Amino acid sequence: MFHSNGILAAFKRTANWQLVEEKRWDNSGNPLDLGLFREASIVGGPEAWDNFLGSNLNYPSEARSDRAEGMVYLAFQLDEEGRISEIEVMNPEDVHPALANEALRVMKKYRKNFSPKVENGNPVKTEMYLPIRFKL
Repeated sequence: MFHSNGILAAFKRTANWQLVEEKRWDNSGNPLDLGLFREASIVGGPEAWDNFLGSNLNYPSEARSDRAEGMVYLAFQLDEEGRISEIEVMNPEDVHPALANEALRVMKKYRKNFSPKVENGNPVKTEMYLPIRFKL
């Protein structure tokens, strides 16, 4: 990401859906304190999400009998408190409808908040994307 004047604003490196490194600079090129900036994240980390999916995600019988597999990409809004709203499937034309419906069902069931995105030390609304993989 760059500032409008062309100066580098942010650098992020991820591995396996995890943020590995992040740096930010102001529009003069001075490093910023990352305590003032934080991406939204799942409370408890990926392990907590995996445990939730393991206990709640079901492979729909209709999709199983059709031998349907695939990745359902969900998009949703997070408010300043980290509450989830406006969940939608981003790729409904690419996945079996039963898989899309199950991904939506399980996401709506998730009652734990996310840690909200923080900019300049203040929580802000943001959009999140989350994949759910179905494999036989």
